Amino acid sequence: MSYYIAHLVFQIKIDPKENSSFEAQIRLFEACSLAEAYQFAKQAGLNEEFHGAHKEAHSVHWNFMGVADISEVNLQPNGSLLDSKIVEPGQDPEFEPYIRLKISHLEQYIRKLSAA
Repeated sequence: MSYYIAHLVFQIKIDPKENSSFEAQIRLFEACSLAEAYQFAKQAGLNEEFHGAHKEAHSVHWNFMGVADISEVNLQPNGSLLDSKIVEPGQDPEFEPYIRLKISHLEQYIRKLSAA
């Protein structure tokens, strides 16, 4: 078993606000392989999704976008939140296209590893 740090990305939409915010989390997972750690990270992100009422009676959608990065480390314990970052609308206009590209590249790499 090894330890892996995964970067999970969420899109936060509060209606009627037009722009989305983003949160990037770094989490720790214990797994037998990179592919297994990726699956654990993906499931953790899906478990964090939230859709409901905001304190001001607005609708809030906390959507998991995907795993943007993953790497093996020598740390513990399993699934701990190590870091979190929220990107507000207009704060970093390149964030969403960049993170979507990273998510896509990692998904392709994991599929390739799993097929081997």
